[in-house]
Amino acid sequence: MSSLANIVGKRALVKGSFEIGKTSTFMKFDAVTKAENPQLIIRNDAGGIVFQTKVTAGMTEFSWNGLTNSGAAAKFGPFKAEIVDQTKNGTKSLGEVETYYKITEIRFENKKQTAIFSNGEKKPLSELTRIRS
Repeated sequence: MSSLANIVGKRALVKGSFEIGKTSTFMKFDAVTKAENPQLIIRNDAGGIVFQTKVTAGMTEFSWNGLTNSGAAAKFGPFKAEIVDQTKNGTKSLGEVETYYKITEIRFENKKQTAIFSNGEKKPLSELTRIRS
């Protein structure tokens, strides 16, 4: 248990949806090598696009400040980000985007270990893919 206490205060990479925190949301994704028009798209829980930006060659990270493309603050709620290739023939998903969040607590409930993040979100430790300072 003491080794788990060492991850409190660190940032963990989490798959799936995310909430907007008080600071920018830091995202990580695989570099796009073959795409005509790669884009990072952030959608709200209804599937609507709230933010979109071009992904350049070699780009593997992005920090989103929670603003829409029009400059307004995005409404609170779960978001999902993905990398897509938008061409004249349609849109093709190229991969899921993961997000970093600060771990504020580790809980042991019903024989499961759960990380509590700075944005209030909870994820089982088994869903964390990376942890860093």
